[in-house]
Amino acid sequence: MGAAYAALVRSRSEKIIAIIRDDTQRAKVPADDYIIFDYARPETAAAAFAKLGAIDIFVNAAGVLHGDNFAEMSLDDYQNTLTINLLTPMMLAQTLAPKLAAKGVMIFLGSISGHKGSFDDAYAASKGGIHSFVKSLALKLAPHGQRAVCIAPGVTQDTRMTDSRPQHEKEDVLKKIPLGRMARAEEIAEWIWFCASPAAASMTGAIIDINGGQYMR
Repeated sequence: MGAAYAALVRSRSEKIIAIIRDDTQRAKVPADDYIIFDYARPETAAAAFAKLGAIDIFVNAAGVLHGDNFAEMSLDDYQNTLTINLLTPMMLAQTLAPKLAAKGVMIFLGSISGHKGSFDDAYAASKGGIHSFVKSLALKLAPHGQRAVCIAPGVTQDTRMTDSRPQHEKEDVLKKIPLGRMARAEEIAEWIWFCASPAAASMTGAIIDINGGQYMR
């Protein structure tokens, strides 16, 4: 989804700086510049972003899903999931808030699992934490004219979550989606674009569900 958003931004002649884990990801994510940062090491955030100037938008699209339930997870698995999906995004918000423009926005990718739970308990817990954090962050940013928004996709095509699934599992998922289709990564990218645009100037603290009707609240 992050790569789809980067491609969309480039196609509309806007500048984007991509956060990548290592140099091998440069070919996968189109950008004007890159910051190499490992989400598994939140303690390095301040140093990694020290030279970054003012920003208008921060999009947190990184995440990990082990695909195991709580009985199968080791302590390291739990720590890895919660660090990458929740702790590091919070640290990045802290690090980047001083660099955010007066009408800037921070956008985080949550998940349908953060609402309803999932087989991967740690993943669901981490995304539920993101949903709650965005609401709290929105209150902190609002006095400065800044915003925080969360997009909570359901199962999305052309992501690691779906590419690795057997076909029969994908068919089972489709049966649970009233619209009968998964969202595409490009659709999520368009929603990120909208949330960052002036058209969404009054939207903050919102959790936007894009799941084909699989979960409604």
